[in-house]
Amino acid sequence: MQSMDLDSTFPCNYEVDEIRELPGDSKFHFPVFPFPAEAASRGECRWLKVTPNGAKPWIGAFACRYPCPPAIFRVTGTPDPSRICVISAGPAYIVKTDHPTVWEELPIMPVIETRALRSHELLLLSDFVSILAYGRDGVVWQSPRLCWDELKMGEVTRDVLEGTGYDPTGHSSGKTTMRFAVDLRTGRSLLHGPVSADGKPLW
Repeated sequence: MQSMDLDSTFPCNYEVDEIRELPGDSKFHFPVFPFPAEAASRGECRWLKVTPNGAKPWIGAFACRYPCPPAIFRVTGTPDPSRICVISAGPAYIVKTDHPTVWEELPIMPVIETRALRSHELLLLSDFVSILAYGRDGVVWQSPRLCWDELKMGEVTRDVLEGTGYDPTGHSSGKTTMRFAVDLRTGRSLLHGPVSADGKPLW
């Protein structure tokens, strides 16, 4: 089982610990919150103990939906220091740590990469073809499709994120990667996507 990867780039008002073994009697000394509600009784979950500053700890059971690589198990802060982001082998859950009944699942899956940008107060999450940006008040933008597959985030230059993805149309020329660039303020693609033989966009 993949161990938890912790990204502490953003300041946070809580502590988090991975629970790798459940109690023999399946009982915890702290309240248990499943994400979503049926998580604890269906399929595989990842278990975390979260301790908000000045409040009692609670246990979270985070459902997995893509339990194989390249999906990841990562816990990262967000631009809101009271909210935690848990990527649990597929989905990404945002939970208000001092009120764990306040949570949401982000509309991107499976999450295969994250990038915390303190300079822009954004947490970036990517799947195979697109990127979502989460800010202090929630989702800021979601990019259009940026590549065919295997999206990888690259360098950030001022307000632009560059990256690459797999391009199956380039085998004849030996170029199997394509570049993309995204405006970090809006999520807009700054490069033209592929077109068909008659000049129409393919996505």
